[in-house]
This record gives sequence, structure tokens and C-alpha cells, in this order.
Amino acid sequence: MKTVFSTLSVSTRIGLVALCAATFTAITSELAPVGLLLDMARAFNISTGRAGLAVSAYALIVTVAAVPLTVLTARVERKRLLLIALSGYVVSNLISAFAPTFGIVCWAARLAAVRMRCSCPWCPPMRRIWFLKN
Repeated sequence: MKTVFSTLSVSTRIGLVALCAATFTAITSELAPVGLLLDMARAFNISTGRAGLAVSAYALIVTVAAVPLTVLTARVERKRLLLIALSGYVVSNLISAFAPTFGIVCWAARLAAVRMRCSCPWCPPMRRIWFLKN
């Protein structure tokens, strides 16, 4: 029995696998700090509430940056934008992993929020809708 996936070309399959891997990485990077709050608090010798600021700052920046970044990246090719966003994932995760202070973790969270907003699933369709006339 043939599946839809088996009827696709090899390059299309590779692209789909890459998108799945990117989505898994994005979601994991976004949700991991929530599960690591207690460990972060212990590692940096700060309160749990203060460690939660990294998650709160991330959420606030994602919310505030949604529309401006969608407008600013409207004419950027989607593949290029996704590659830039994935590079941002790598950089922000490496900074967070090796951060010597909590302040640097918060800066990495800010970078992560911006790159997330550039690669979120609804941005490309919304850009097409908003800028169809241009």
C-alpha cells in the first residue's frame, strides 16, 4: 500500500523532514526553560520567581514583536528567513547552555524570542495575506 509520503520526490521528502526537525527544535527550545526553572534557580543561586523572568521576558517579547517582525520580514524569502531563524535557535541555545550568569540567560531568551517570531508557523501565510497587493 502506497502512502502519500512515498509518492513524493526525494527532495520534497528531505524538505519535509527538515521542516519537522526545525519545528521539533523550535518547540523544544521554547518549552524547555519552563521545565528547567528549578535547575536554573539553583545553578544561578536565585529565586524560582526570578528564574521565571527568563520565561516571562521571552513571552512578552514574542507578543510585542509579532506584528512588527511580520511586517519587517514580509518581503524576505521564506527559506532564507527560516535559515536565519534556525541559526538564531542555535546561537541562543548555545548562549543559554554556556551562560555564566542569569543576565546572559535572559539576553539569550530575548534573542530566542525574536528568532521564534521570525519562524513561527503563521507568519508566512499572514505575510502573503497582508502584502498581497505589493
